[in-house]
Amino acid sequence: MLNIRPANPKDIVNLQRCNQLCLPENYVAQFWVHCIVSWPNTSFLAEDASGRVVGYVLASVEPVDDHPHLLVGHINSLAVIRPYRRLGLAKRLMDISKESMTSTHYIQYIQLNVRISNRAALALYRDVLGYTIYRVEHKYCEHVPLSSVKLRRYRKLGCESPFNRPPLCRDDNGDTVLPRTDADGEDAFCMRLWIHGDPSTPHTRQEKQTVLRAMFQYASHKGRLLLACVRRSPSPR
Repeated sequence: MLNIRPANPKDIVNLQRCNQLCLPENYVAQFWVHCIVSWPNTSFLAEDASGRVVGYVLASVEPVDDHPHLLVGHINSLAVIRPYRRLGLAKRLMDISKESMTSTHYIQYIQLNVRISNRAALALYRDVLGYTIYRVEHKYCEHVPLSSVKLRRYRKLGCESPFNRPPLCRDDNGDTVLPRTDADGEDAFCMRLWIHGDPSTPHTRQEKQTVLRAMFQYASHKGRLLLACVRRSPSPR
């Protein structure tokens, strides 16, 4: 029997353990504290009978940079350990977080990013939860862009970013980014679930074309890497 409840600072160690088991994106403790303490009604966890955390959703509510009076929800991280997948647990966590966010804040939309190779997560967000693809973030898994609002908040916490990574730098466009030492240069979909306002989302056909194009580019990239490895491997004698 699973128990789903709001996360609190005492759960951070167990949440980090679940995060490290499931995802390559791992966060420093300050970021967990920041999200859970600042928005206690957005992050939830699922625990089994022994109290072990088997899944969680880490979310936040932040203003838009260009329009500080508008609030948007962010799904920073969602994870479920392997034995508890395909049981609807991820959907339950997302639904509870969404209901809690929308009941306490007037948010325009909820946003998240997902790797284009993560087809299971893409199917969950798009086909089950109703998220739509807003744009493709090129090289998202190589550099994590950070808004000015997030930068100010993280620096107040004494850390440059939510990730345990090297110091910040700037890319060719002058945007503040976070170097990823384990980056693979993979693209990611920026997906949104509109709550209020005008979604202005692409048509279903255009959305499918975007998905197929990005997946084709990802497959081509992996194919080139595999071919390069084969060429570098020594030939048998």
